[in-house]
Amino acid sequence: MKPLDRITGYAHVALRYGLEEAIFLDSLMYWYKENRANQRNYQDGRWWTFNSVKAFQELFPWWSVRQIRRIIDSCKEQGAILAGSFNNDHRDRTAWYTPGDELLTLYGMTENGNCICQDRQMQLSERAGESAQNGKCIYSTCNNHVETNMENPLPPKPSPPGKPNTPEGVAAVFDGYAGEDGELRQLLADFQESRVNIKKPLHTQRAAKILLNKLDRLSGGDRGLKLALLETSILHGWESVYPLKEDGQSQQGKPGENAAVLPEGGTWI
Repeated sequence: MKPLDRITGYAHVALRYGLEEAIFLDSLMYWYKENRANQRNYQDGRWWTFNSVKAFQELFPWWSVRQIRRIIDSCKEQGAILAGSFNNDHRDRTAWYTPGDELLTLYGMTENGNCICQDRQMQLSERAGESAQNGKCIYSTCNNHVETNMENPLPPKPSPPGKPNTPEGVAAVFDGYAGEDGELRQLLADFQESRVNIKKPLHTQRAAKILLNKLDRLSGGDRGLKLALLETSILHGWESVYPLKEDGQSQQGKPGENAAVLPEGGTWI
């Protein structure tokens, strides 16, 4: 994915939802219109676009993954976008988004693709109304907007060399795994922080993936068990996740107790 080399957005959308939100929404609207024009991703009576948070972070490299999640949550809470999940594979956590009716109105559009062209001023939100143009579409007449030049955001390009060996690279793996599950995402972030606190941070994306594979294996894919395993490891300051005992506590692996012998100089993942 090619990162954006210029930032665009409508001023009246920024007045309504916030500046960062307007920048994000402009890119989302670009792909929404592309998909609608090409008859792609029509679900539940609306046109959708989809992307992972990691891909968005590559598109907006000046924002961290956490900032992007905050911006997306803000857009959802304000009703600017609706979120859905139409992935064929239930394990795929890629989120789908479509603009809300108010955002479409601010762009001079409707869900059926018609341009809102009336003889009177468009009825927008109180703060955005001053930017409406009499008898013309907002989208075609706003001169403070330039179309975003982007490549198709899916699939994302591989991470640049060295990026996986950073805390941000590890966080990206965890965020991609958790998807829209905020509670799981937060526990994974807390586990990463816990590893830092015990002076044994996760340095690479490979180490993060090994941990997640172990989490899947021990939990059998059960979400509640995943949360319990992570909570117990964080509580005890452990380096990894371990099988739960019958009392709900984790059985930390040790040599001679259903665990492999740790090689000299090694560490548990």
